[in-house]
Amino acid sequence: MLVYSLGFRCLEQRALFGHIKVSQDLLDHAEWLVSAAERLLR
Repeated sequence: MLVYSLGFRCLEQRALFGHIKVSQDLLDHAEWLVSAAERLLR
């Protein structure tokens, strides 16, 4: 589920907004996903 979340955000950035480079919003989301995954694995 976490991987899909990041994938959909990447798709949204490229397909809907036409951004080729990664935005700060996407990087922030990825950091949040990493912390969420770490909490789930503990």
